[in-house]
Amino acid sequence: MSVVLNSIRHRFSDPSMLDDAIDHDQLMTILEASFNANDHGRLKPWRYKVFKGNARQILANAYVKHEQSVGDSQKITRAGQIPFRAPVVITAIASPIAGTKIPRRDQVFSSVAACQLLTLAAWGAGLACIWRTGVYATSDIVKESLGINETEEIVGFIYLGKRQSEQSKSRTTRAIQDHIEVYE
Repeated sequence: MSVVLNSIRHRFSDPSMLDDAIDHDQLMTILEASFNANDHGRLKPWRYKVFKGNARQILANAYVKHEQSVGDSQKITRAGQIPFRAPVVITAIASPIAGTKIPRRDQVFSSVAACQLLTLAAWGAGLACIWRTGVYATSDIVKESLGINETEEIVGFIYLGKRQSEQSKSRTTRAIQDHIEVYE
């Protein structure tokens, strides 16, 4: 079985990661791999903001600002800690290009495909990785705090770090057959 297929078959979202720094060249290779995503029109309608080290505080501040607008003090404290769960947090942004024949929807889908390749590349490189969305991905306050314009969408926050162990945890999933219909 190929290394790629093996990685795809065995990867899982792994939030348990060490706070060790990730090598810059390894990070750039993983990001570069994502640019081979399915992309109708070859527009590359996405971009990334990468937060590592002390720069994760920028992301923490954006999350805190969002929670302050809601007014829950427990969530405010927690929001400031979230970006520090991983040594690298990548904000993936769909940045659709206007004035092309490629529909906005297709461009957002391409951005999501790029995120999937990024997570697969990270897993294949031996890193722990988890892709999160949630309220911060849809928050106008977070977008504004991070300099993301109103025509763009945050498609996820990808947390990367070194794996705590090489062992795969067992997972229970529904039978694959429940999700596939084959017509001949």
